[in-house]
Amino acid sequence: MVDVDPSIKKQQEHKGPFRSPKRITITIPYSVYEQLLRQSDDEGRSLSNLVAFRLEQAISQSGEHPMSYRDGHSQGAGEWGHG
Repeated sequence: MVDVDPSIKKQQEHKGPFRSPKRITITIPYSVYEQLLRQSDDEGRSLSNLVAFRLEQAISQSGEHPMSYRDGHSQGAGEWGHG
């Protein structure tokens, strides 16, 4: 479990069930990056959108139900481009 700063937690509680997308940084092998970039081009979506969508698919398969990048359409500021 991740510890959240109490002031941030309080801000999140006021936003209700809908929260804005969050950015993260990850390190992946170059070969995986190339595959993802090629796939994002083939699908006509940004690299970040593709990765967010694939993460949501994996979470959904594990029993969770994320709600922001379904079918390649972001809600909010989730479209950041290749990068």
